[in-house]
Amino acid sequence: MKVKAYLDFWCGLYGEHRRPLGDLLQAAGLLDAADKLIARLSASERRRLQLVRCAVHDPELIVLENPEQGLDLASCAIVRQMVSGWTAKGKALLITCSSTESAVSLSGDAYRLTSYGLKRLVARDETDEPGEEDRGETNGREDRRGTNGGENPEDTKDTNGKEAERGDLKEKNSEAASQPAAASEPAYPNSGAPRLRIAKIPAKAGDKVILVDPSEILYVESSDGQSMLHLETETLPCAWSLNELEARLAPFDFYRCHRSYLVNLKRVREVIVWTRNSYSLVMADPSKRAVPLSKGRYEDLKRLIGI
Repeated sequence: MKVKAYLDFWCGLYGEHRRPLGDLLQAAGLLDAADKLIARLSASERRRLQLVRCAVHDPELIVLENPEQGLDLASCAIVRQMVSGWTAKGKALLITCSSTESAVSLSGDAYRLTSYGLKRLVARDETDEPGEEDRGETNGREDRRGTNGGENPEDTKDTNGKEAERGDLKEKNSEAASQPAAASEPAYPNSGAPRLRIAKIPAKAGDKVILVDPSEILYVESSDGQSMLHLETETLPCAWSLNELEARLAPFDFYRCHRSYLVNLKRVREVIVWTRNSYSLVMADPSKRAVPLSKGRYEDLKRLIGI
């Protein structure tokens, strides 16, 4: 069966509610394949044809399951444009994804299903807001302050007591001055020598600790408070927070491309603009994994690399 005949059949089921096929085929990048046999379509083209079939009756709710799974980059761009177009028309979309990258790139309102229920994923650029670690440090400083003008009560001492301490200190200094000065010795005999800096990132693999070279890391993802190091052939958990990893990996050209992602710019192959508010970084690995790039970070990255 040919593409157009296949869609005509589905349109016939909805009668007057059918949409113009030309517009749908053009949106899906299949206008030139209208008279082509479905059996001769590529796997990505057949997936896009399924999306067209879902939209022939102009539904108010569209449910998609892993719409980008197994698609080439060109088809991913088309799918995201279709999703963006449906959203702009006020359609309700429910999309399930097996990867966080696809979820945050397809929608600004993404959730992760956990054992405790749905947890919202932040897809917009909020990297300037304080993270959990920053808030914890701030709260700790606030807790250490007293209520008396913001000072710690332990720091407020009696003035007479301070004067007495100063007097004792003067007496001790005068006694020390009357004695011959001893040869000063450095607290650390080897302090003049350069300190050894190990440029490795510790990761867990079962009961072992793996020391990962930064050049092996494609990107780092923070998921439910756990940092995951994505390498070419495996993914390893790391005990350090994303903020700590950002500070440690900055000298190795790692960039905070998203609130939940840290990417190795040396391993980035492409910068893709899917829609006006959707961007991705494609890694230079065999599977060409895509990492989301937030809107605010896109402009910053353009200035950084001069594009």
